[in-house]
Amino acid sequence: MVSDGSYDVVIVGGGPVGLYAGFRSALLLLRTRIVDKGRKWSRGFNVPMYHNIPTHPEGMTGKDLIRQLRKGLVLHKDYVSIDDFVTIETITRRDNLFMLRGIHYPTKNERTYTSRVVILATGVVDRQPLIGGELTPILPYANNSLLCYCVLCSGFKVSGQDAAVIGNGKTAVLTAFDLLSFKATKVTILTHGTALFKNGTETEETKALKKRLTSNGVDVVTDEILSLFGVENHQFGVRLASGKEMIFDISFSAMGFRKINNDLAIMLGGTIDDSGYVVIDYDSQVLATDDQPILGLYAIGDVTTNWNQLMTGFGDADKAIIHAWANYL
Repeated sequence: MVSDGSYDVVIVGGGPVGLYAGFRSALLLLRTRIVDKGRKWSRGFNVPMYHNIPTHPEGMTGKDLIRQLRKGLVLHKDYVSIDDFVTIETITRRDNLFMLRGIHYPTKNERTYTSRVVILATGVVDRQPLIGGELTPILPYANNSLLCYCVLCSGFKVSGQDAAVIGNGKTAVLTAFDLLSFKATKVTILTHGTALFKNGTETEETKALKKRLTSNGVDVVTDEILSLFGVENHQFGVRLASGKEMIFDISFSAMGFRKINNDLAIMLGGTIDDSGYVVIDYDSQVLATDDQPILGLYAIGDVTTNWNQLMTGFGDADKAIIHAWANYL
């Protein structure tokens, strides 16, 4: 077992929001450790292009954003450091100190950390549209921004375009309406082999949604997607089980999340809402089941909300660090 000592702040998660929290913590001269299980797990690292960073109106890749944030941390290396490839498995609290235990997977060594403040920037894991049960076929399309995951981030691209929505249920329907509001020429929902709404869940609401889809010219295709084509021509093409081929200019996944990484908050008695998000107060403090904050425990970014916005995550980080500095450190 390797003990990494005691810190003012331990940040769990090294995506953009976790790295920014580490940067802000270092500016307040707080001894800070960021613990990250690896960049391949970072949702932000895999974003092909951010368009909502004011200083980069031309866009910035997730990889470049992570690289720049890490470069900024090096300037403050006396106060902040990163422990890569470590997954935190347990967290406890006693006498106003948090104790975290994790595994460094390349060596299988156990790592322990002690801190007065913990910030959870653990994020979410998207549910991916699998083709033939495999993830690999969709990766070239995601990497070339032909498959997008955030309407608020990338919806502007659909103006005058033929767009597909992959998914089912209310999420897919509302995504289709959102794309129409961004002036898509045509929107088609591809349910990928499932019903638009689960069998037996037909309600007055779902009937109204179907009627609204029809009145807005949104087609629903329930055939399974067997394969994809067109990436070399910057198109999103699908071959369906019926033998039909369809070509779109862009597509959006509306399949929700496979996992919201709320485990550590739960271990400390944090409240989780009906959707699985960690409940926080205005200062990003995690709330216990009695609606009182768990002192010294914060959560920031996608693990707390479905906004999926980089800048709101940065704002969460600012509030958490400044509140912790003023109250606990």
